Amino acid sequence: MIVQEMEGGITTPSGFSCSASKGGLRKSGRNDIAILFSEKKCSAAAVFTTNRLKAACVLVTAKHLSESGGRMHGAVINSGNANALTGEEGLRNAVRMAETAAAELNVSPAEMAVCSTGIIGVQLPIDRVVEGIRKAATALSTSREAATLAAEAIMTTDRRIKESALTLTLSDGRKVSIGGMTKGSGMISPSMAALHATTLTFITTDAPVSQQYLQSCLESCTRRTFNMISVDADQSTNDTILALANGAAGGPAITADPAFEKGLEKVMWQLARMVAMDGEGETKLLTVTVEGAASEEDASAAALSVVKSNLVKCAVFGSDPNVGRIASAIGNSGATVDFGKLDVSIGPEGEVPVIAGGLVTGNAGEAAHLMSGREVFVVVRLNMGVFSSRAMGCDLTYEYVRINSAYST
Repeated sequence: MIVQEMEGGITTPSGFSCSASKGGLRKSGRNDIAILFSEKKCSAAAVFTTNRLKAACVLVTAKHLSESGGRMHGAVINSGNANALTGEEGLRNAVRMAETAAAELNVSPAEMAVCSTGIIGVQLPIDRVVEGIRKAATALSTSREAATLAAEAIMTTDRRIKESALTLTLSDGRKVSIGGMTKGSGMISPSMAALHATTLTFITTDAPVSQQYLQSCLESCTRRTFNMISVDADQSTNDTILALANGAAGGPAITADPAFEKGLEKVMWQLARMVAMDGEGETKLLTVTVEGAASEEDASAAALSVVKSNLVKCAVFGSDPNVGRIASAIGNSGATVDFGKLDVSIGPEGEVPVIAGGLVTGNAGEAAHLMSGREVFVVVRLNMGVFSSRAMGCDLTYEYVRINSAYST
């Protein structure tokens, strides 16, 4: 597989356009409405939050996917308001967003997804939002700048725009592109599944991927990427990943191709890493790799348990190699562990052992030095099998508490 990463986003694949406008949802007055669109109807796949409290947009988009048979043209997105815990009025407003975009773009409402992010429990000022959607619909562009404006419009407490793109050569020699944008900074602990997901992520590709295969690829890649990050262990009511494949690259439909799967996972991992690195108040990215687990489930559970531990996150903030906290998080994970075999090291390649054979080493000073940088790496070797996994998160800081102590006021 030949992969070429590039500077780009959701307009990198052929045939996709987007735009941004103001819907009056943000006190700052910045853009808060975005539209993503393909003239060619796309194979559409999605995963959503498994939180039992689901925002109106999640319910409406799932319904539209079912009604359209997984064939859609795009999405209409707003930031500044989650449209969650808003009852029947919220559902009507989500439907109206899709209907407005569809009418402007001359497609069926069921062929448009709806995504929202922001404060929970507040009704959308729907008349202003409708005007914003109409403005966005007249400004669609395939330009690189338009992609960045859309990625900026969907941000909430994000500090950074998050985009990724690459081109790749499929197994049969065809060249295709995959692009993506995401937002997320707080309320990040995704656990997304098919049609049941605050990160909002949008993936575009000009590869002619069948809907069933696209859904399968998205689910498996989500398990290994977005479901393996955590900022604060709180799952949003709105988490959604939407993938659209318009087939503009031409050729027969793809129903299986390892090259496409690897390219999709690469873009999604890059976007997930950006979310973890932009956690609210974050000063350090934490990457935990678990090796030698008895099963893939054990490896994932142990890695996520360490990343989600508030005690570990505080230790990372203070560059404190408190290995008892790491071992305790592993023990709380449910993974099969023989602590007499446990090895834990600090550093990208596990350079500094802090637990060896279940016993604490005398390397605290050297480990603390390695934990003082922008990125902190923990390597856990369970020595129980051959499976591995990787999770990402961030430290827990005073700034995180400040942000979330006054979010709604």
